[in-house]
Amino acid sequence: MPYLKYPVFFVLLAICLIGFSCKKSTPQNVQNNATIVQATNTPVNIQVYLSAHPNLNVVGGIDTISNVGIRGIIIYHASSGFYSYERACTYDGTTSKTAKIFSYNTFSAKCKLCNSVFTLADGTGNPTQTPATYALKQYATAFDASSNIIHITN
Repeated sequence: MPYLKYPVFFVLLAICLIGFSCKKSTPQNVQNNATIVQATNTPVNIQVYLSAHPNLNVVGGIDTISNVGIRGIIIYHASSGFYSYERACTYDGTTSKTAKIFSYNTFSAKCKLCNSVFTLADGTGNPTQTPATYALKQYATAFDASSNIIHITN
């Protein structure tokens, strides 16, 4: 019965081929963008006084804070509260690009180098115009109405 050795060999060979041919897939929603990782690892803990930023006194108001995070922070005053985002563009995963406010009417930010556009008003920072595919890094934002201070942390 020497021919019984061959079926065992072929079964083992098939198992090995199947095992090595399977690819491990990465979920699509994993945030592996270098800008987001750097922003998450950059400590942010600031207080923003509304008296120093009059644009933020009205719903729809937008302002930026420099020298915080990677490239600064964009703050948007929505009807439901305040949202704050990292100002660094997420297009290529580097900190060389800067998302900048380009219009107070559309409530969005535009990167001056790659022309990606990000929404600010809905609290997501999602790109609405490519090439960026990752949302802006959003910071935790709390408003103390008794002192008119916005607290931004990550």
